[in-house]
Amino acid sequence: MFGRANKQMNPAEVLAVEIKQYVGQGLTALVPRVIGQIVDKNYSVSVTERKQWDKLSFFKELEEKQGSDQGEAAKKILEWIHTDLIQVEWGKGSKYGTFIPKLNYQGKDYSLFTVWTDGTIQIYRLLLTSQDQVIEFEKRLDFLVEKTYPNYFNVFLSKLTNEAALKQFLETFDWVIQEIKDL
Repeated sequence: MFGRANKQMNPAEVLAVEIKQYVGQGLTALVPRVIGQIVDKNYSVSVTERKQWDKLSFFKELEEKQGSDQGEAAKKILEWIHTDLIQVEWGKGSKYGTFIPKLNYQGKDYSLFTVWTDGTIQIYRLLLTSQDQVIEFEKRLDFLVEKTYPNYFNVFLSKLTNEAALKQFLETFDWVIQEIKDL
């Protein structure tokens, strides 16, 4: 019975969906991620390994794939985290590494943005509670934002290799943090 079931399952792909929930300022975002397992012809299971990233592995990968200039820009972003209120969360994933500066203020966590080893920075709109804040944010980072999606903006590390652009990016997040504190 089981042999016949195995043959019917060849080839088969087993998938799982992980859904992370981000909550802030009365808004909730659900971010799905598909995790896959593939059954091979020998009926053994090969599992996609989820790597736990850390500072060393993240910067090694980033600099190998994107170059030392983008690595330096990301290091300066990491150095900017200068307060006990912001913690760094290192991602888990097999293909790209991430780090996320998370502001903890009055018992709530706010993911400020995500830096990826592919050179992308995703900035979530949930940080901004009013249309005026969104307009101000876009004005401050207009020259850096590459793509705009309904729930986030994309900025590329390659643009932050310029000191003035990096300074503007970090000052914008100083402003975002102050906006959160002023709620």
